[in-house]
Amino acid sequence: MGGQKEQLGRLGLESDNDGNLIFITRANISEEQQLSIHVGIGDTEFDDLVGFVEMDGVLPTGKLWGGKRKIGEENYIFMTDFFYTDLEGYGAGIQDYEIGDAFLDVAYIFSERNISDSNDSYDDFITNASTQSSVISAQNTRLVPENQRAYVNDNQNNPMHTFHVSYTLGALTLQGNYKYLPDNFDLAGKEWAEYGYDATAIYHMLDFFGLKGNAFSYAILQAGEGLGSGNLLGGTITDYAALRPGSLTQGYKVNDDNYGPIFGDPYYLITHREEDAKSVRALLWGGYTMDNGIGFFPSVQAQYNDEGTNDEGDDAGYNYWVSVMMRNIFPVKDNFIVQTEVGYYENVQNGGHWHQSKFTVAPTYVLSDGLSTAEIRFTATYLPLSWTTGEEGNNRIPLKDDIVFGIQADAYW
Repeated sequence: MGGQKEQLGRLGLESDNDGNLIFITRANISEEQQLSIHVGIGDTEFDDLVGFVEMDGVLPTGKLWGGKRKIGEENYIFMTDFFYTDLEGYGAGIQDYEIGDAFLDVAYIFSERNISDSNDSYDDFITNASTQSSVISAQNTRLVPENQRAYVNDNQNNPMHTFHVSYTLGALTLQGNYKYLPDNFDLAGKEWAEYGYDATAIYHMLDFFGLKGNAFSYAILQAGEGLGSGNLLGGTITDYAALRPGSLTQGYKVNDDNYGPIFGDPYYLITHREEDAKSVRALLWGGYTMDNGIGFFPSVQAQYNDEGTNDEGDDAGYNYWVSVMMRNIFPVKDNFIVQTEVGYYENVQNGGHWHQSKFTVAPTYVLSDGLSTAEIRFTATYLPLSWTTGEEGNNRIPLKDDIVFGIQADAYW
């Protein structure tokens, strides 16, 4: 992968394979009651199992559900592959409960880490890491007593409990999450936030920010504190949330000399938030298609993070990122189109700056009947400061410009 697709745009930057299959069985129990059983598999190796039961008619209105599922998958920017809410786990809830002209969702979600950067099992990662000299040295530095070290190591993957509520009235959706994670230790023995909350407001317009026509647009504002800040803003503990843009103190830090392969693991870092850490995220995105079929799909995204108070040393300060991208679609003939995509983002951490940009051209063949769609894309992407250059595991080797070619097949039905 040459760059951060959630900030630059996904076209020409997706080097991984992904897919999912969802099967739904419905049974009409009576005229007013219906049972739905949802089973899905996903991820590259189809090892991410989702399964839940949904009951319609057992409540005065709405649906009662229980099992493992994802909530709010529609809160997604398709050009960047960015889920600005990412709620997944085991739990139960009520969906689409009518209150006048509005709809209410409530849910409890249980989530925990599944994998690490170096292990398919997060528990195996912790077992191996706890015996490493760097971890033992970090515990020595913090003067963790010998009789407490086993307790610290045993509390590395406690589940996070999330209570979710969503209220939709017309074009406006308001969401809130309250989170609790007991004994949130890191491997050095430091205890991070046990509580947190976040709120999201989504406004959907059937025009492009006032411009009428074949168009749509969204304005989203999010804010959170503690376990509702950083990469957990708007989300639970998921593999995706560990890697998506959030706080610059989280994410993939394996190559950073200040972290290393253990302390820089993105899945390890996801819950490392101070109690008073705060984050705000704003997103504007949409699309406009002209009568001749030429389409423009821009997105502007930004997140600011106050890393809060560190009771054991220097505060981590502040960081923020801003990104701008746009995808353009140009019809050529019949099923052949040309897509272009440009993107730029700037990261700022305590005064230090880093940026990246890209430009992609993608001749594309499309076949669609409106319900089923397939695309075959041939991509060429120019990346100043490309992640494909440099040296893996060594941030001191400077990045260079690169041109990345690719072929991508995408289908849904």
